[in-house]
Amino acid sequence: MHFKSTGLFKCYVWNNRIDSEGGIAIGEALQQNNTLTSLDLANNDIGDDGALAVGKSLETNGSLTDLHLDKNNIQDTGAGAIHDAIRGNKKSALVTLTLDENHIDRTLLDDIAAVLERNTSL
Repeated sequence: MHFKSTGLFKCYVWNNRIDSEGGIAIGEALQQNNTLTSLDLANNDIGDDGALAVGKSLETNGSLTDLHLDKNNIQDTGAGAIHDAIRGNKKSALVTLTLDENHIDRTLLDDIAAVLERNTSL
C-alpha cells in the first residue's frame, strides 16, 4: 500500500476483512503520508499488531484528524500504543478516534479521550 504524496485525503476501507498483516501495511504507509486526514478501518480485524503499526505512524503524523478503528479486535496493547503515540506527538492533529467494540480497559479509553481533548483545545 502506498499513500505517499498521493493527494489522497480520505480513505474508507471499513468491512474489508483486513487482518493484522494488512493493518501493519497500512500503518507503514501512513508513516510516509502527510495528506491523509481521515482513515476508516472499522469492522476489520487488524488486532494489536495492526494497531501497533498504526500507533507507530501516529508518532509523527500531523495530518490525520479522524481515525476509525471500531470492531478490530484491538486490546490494551494496541490501544496503549495509539495512546502513547498521540500523547507524544506535539503536532498531532487527531481529534476523532473511534474504538467501539474492541477489548480495551475503560481507564485506558478515558486516558485516550483526555489526550484527544488536549488536541482539540490547541
